[in-house]
Amino acid sequence: MMKKLLFTLSCICPLLSFGQIFQEDFQGATFPPVGWTIQRSNITETWEAFTYTSGNIAASVEYDALLAPQNEWLISPTINLSTATTAFLEFNTTLSYYWSVAPNNNYDVFAKVSTDGGTTWTQVWSETQLGVFTNFASIPVSISLAPYVGNANVKVAFQYVGTDGAQFTVDNVAVRAQATPPPTPPANDACAGAVLLTPGANFDSHPVTGTTVLATNSTTLPTCSATSAVSDVWYRVAIPASGSLTIQTGGAPDSENEDTILGVFSGSCTALASIDCNDDNPDDEDSLFSKVTITGRIPGEIVYIGVWQYSGVFGPAIPGEFVISAFDASLSTGSFEKQALSFYPNPVKDILNISYGEKIESVAIYNIMGQEVLNKTLGNNEGQVDVSGLSSGTYLAKVKADTGIKTIKIVKQ
Repeated sequence: MMKKLLFTLSCICPLLSFGQIFQEDFQGATFPPVGWTIQRSNITETWEAFTYTSGNIAASVEYDALLAPQNEWLISPTINLSTATTAFLEFNTTLSYYWSVAPNNNYDVFAKVSTDGGTTWTQVWSETQLGVFTNFASIPVSISLAPYVGNANVKVAFQYVGTDGAQFTVDNVAVRAQATPPPTPPANDACAGAVLLTPGANFDSHPVTGTTVLATNSTTLPTCSATSAVSDVWYRVAIPASGSLTIQTGGAPDSENEDTILGVFSGSCTALASIDCNDDNPDDEDSLFSKVTITGRIPGEIVYIGVWQYSGVFGPAIPGEFVISAFDASLSTGSFEKQALSFYPNPVKDILNISYGEKIESVAIYNIMGQEVLNKTLGNNEGQVDVSGLSSGTYLAKVKADTGIKTIKIVKQ
């Protein structure tokens, strides 16, 4: 039941065109589609149409719960490459690392090519070429068919071989003249691109939305739940004067990501040393997000934060957005009179006018990644901030006065 439950959570993402020669997305009412054939060895489980909760349909093989051997083939119609000079076989796939590679090597999957009508086949891909991957996450695959260009009688087959394996899906199968560019991971996919967090008095002071979608796996792992940690992204933050700081993750609106692992490190990106780690928030038994509190640190020290997606026997990784925040009660700044603060125009094109009932010390502007992009000292009850150099988009402006700090949202035209 566990294997079956995991499958409905996978995401299939369509690939782009790039000189399409052949395409099949399995969305039709008939399976296998016209021209496709199935060769089966197992009387219970073979290739079938699988409908995700999103309504998308993929070609799929389930494992046989009776543990009979499986050797299941899904074979394409003939693909004419007689006029092609370059060709690439591309598809999206989902499968289980846990059951196909480690710790269990119970099934293997292959892509094969034939040029004699299916009498003989040449292997062009297997799951071993994926390296370490996330259980049941959608993976785009692109394979050069250079040895087969100029041939009018090409067939492609997807093969599932094993006993007591897990699901294997294939979708958006295409042969293209050009390879689809690989997807771009988040800017903070590696420690070197760590996003700067602004510490506040509580979680809601300066939250930043991040994502593990398309994040890759680094060689650095958290000291807790290391075998379940995948798809990491990175942040950094300066320790406040108190020497203490809490870092916490939480859910983002409309995101299916609900389980993270969080590690905090000292040192540098090339020499990280673990300070602390957390899988599930110890203060909230209903949360699978993470929370770490560190104390006794040097004020001004930069610590690095890795956020991993959980992926293990209790469920697959579901990449998506999450919220992260760094905070400490010592950063509480008193009461800011909201009604006495005025700022205009908003949206703003060049000059943002700001006034307050008392002296404004400074205005700092941050982009949606939490990076400070502008800081101006005012030293007066009112002033102007030139934002003409900023790109169009949404920003947060932190207005600092003697009685506190107020964060406002501005839109740059």
